[in-house]
This record gives sequence, C-alpha cells and structure tokens, in this order.
Amino acid sequence: MPRAGWCRECGEWVWVDPQGACQNGHSSECVGGIYDAEENLSGVEPGALDFGVGDFPSNLDRFNWGAFLLPLPWGVGFGAWTVVLLWMLMTTVPLTFAMIVGSFGEDALAANLLLVSLVGEVISGGIRLWIGASATRMLWAREQQRLKVVEGAKPRFGVSSYLARQAIWTRVGIGLTVLMIASLALLVFSTDPTVASMMEKQGITSQDAALSAFWLMAEAGLGLWLAAKMRQEGVVEPPPAQEM
Repeated sequence: MPRAGWCRECGEWVWVDPQGACQNGHSSECVGGIYDAEENLSGVEPGALDFGVGDFPSNLDRFNWGAFLLPLPWGVGFGAWTVVLLWMLMTTVPLTFAMIVGSFGEDALAANLLLVSLVGEVISGGIRLWIGASATRMLWAREQQRLKVVEGAKPRFGVSSYLARQAIWTRVGIGLTVLMIASLALLVFSTDPTVASMMEKQGITSQDAALSAFWLMAEAGLGLWLAAKMRQEGVVEPPPAQEM
C-alpha cells in the first residue's frame, strides 16, 4: 500500500519510500505524519488527497489561525456549522451575563462593569482558543460525515487546497486584527477633537478602548502559546531508517 507524509522541506504532502524518505530526495528526518494511502490513490499526487477521506492526518492537527481570528466568516465559508454555533455561544454568553447583572439595576452593572468585562472576555477567549485548536479536526469530521450521508457526494477540496486556503485566511485575519488594535490605539492616544466627539457620541471611553486592545493582544498571545504547544505535541517521530 502506498504511503504519504508531510515533508517540511517541500512544504507539502509527498509520497514516501519504505524507509520514510521523501519522493523528492529528502531524508526520513524531514518527513512526518506518515500514513497508509488508499490503493486507488496510487496514481494521484499526494498534495491532492481528498479532505475528509479516511483518518484525520496527524500533521493537520495544528492551530487554525483563520478560524481563531475570524470564526464566523471562516465557519460560514467552509460550512463548518459547529464553529458558527461556537461563535454564537461566544457572543451571546457574555451578553447574557451582562444582562443578568444589569437586571439588578444600572448601579449594580456600573459597580461590577470590570468583573462583567473580565468574565465575558474569559468566556469569549476560551471559546475562541477552542475553535482555533479544533477547527480543522471538526471540519474533517463534518466532511467525512457529509460523504457518508449524502448519496453521490464527492470531496469538495484536497488537503493541499485546504492548506493553501488556510494561509490566505491567516493573512487576512492577522491583517484585520492588527488594523483593529491600531484603531483602538488611535482612540486611546488621539487628541483630535473629532475623534473625542465621536467616542463621546458612541459612549466609548479611552479606558474601554485600551481594555479591548489589551484583550485582543492577550488572546493573540494565548493563541501563539497554544499553537506552539500543539506543534510540539504533534511532532511525529520519523520511522527508523533500515540498514542497507
């Protein structure tokens, strides 16, 4: 049975020989996530292996920055409705908590505003981190289920296509996040009367903007930590080279 794996030198899925070496000449130390491919895929480039067919490849179990930074559009774009539901939970739970505290009166909400904000951001950040850590696995399971349930269904895209799309989602997500943080910083440090008037009309204070920027950077920092942890734990030991 043919075997495929992820070659870090090639940056793509490749066929591997019995010793675990890359088809392009890279040694077994460069290849991880080796798995047995289906017999009928022997004539197909490994980069085009269908997403959602077979077992979940270990080297796809990585932090998904696109889903982490843009959970709603990412979930809708890929039809990953579990991610969409998690996004809804992420937005409604903090709001519900604020409404519960506010039901005791405006004074109670004002006195506990920092606590409400802290609890809301912890819940939101925790769900966002879960989405980033689990999005690819959830999408694989969703695609796998669709292929089983829908008669005549075919895979929508290959593994290499998915990885290429994730690179685009990541760049867009990072760009929008940086822009958002820069905008919040402008609100905090701006001395422009127009900006101050706009903030006053919207009921936004400099402290609110600074707190929002801090939470965004804190979530991004936690995302970096979790991504590094997942990458470290997901390293697959290459198979031992056979003696000649």
